[in-house]
Amino acid sequence: MDRDHGDGLAEFACLGGFSVVQSIVVLERRRRDAVDQLKKLQKDSESWLSEKRKMEEEAGEATGLIQQLRSSAAAKGREISALEAPVQNLSDEIQSLKSSQIFL
Repeated sequence: MDRDHGDGLAEFACLGGFSVVQSIVVLERRRRDAVDQLKKLQKDSESWLSEKRKMEEEAGEATGLIQQLRSSAAAKGREISALEAPVQNLSDEIQSLKSSQIFL
């Protein structure tokens, strides 16, 4: 049992011995504490929601960047594929010229 809970039970048990005014003071303090805790929880919740939205935006931006990079990589892959045949043709021609020089 935590301290706050224990204090609350002790206060509740003693309410019968308190005067009405004392009981109202205790209950008002407990109400104020509950309101303060609620405000803190609301503030935390708002902060977490804000952080969640920010992270979702960043994730969206990262996803867009990943898509751009994939598209760019695919374009570069196509460029490489388009250059492979001419490079191979040039390599074959060089090899052929080297072979023909041997016979000269």
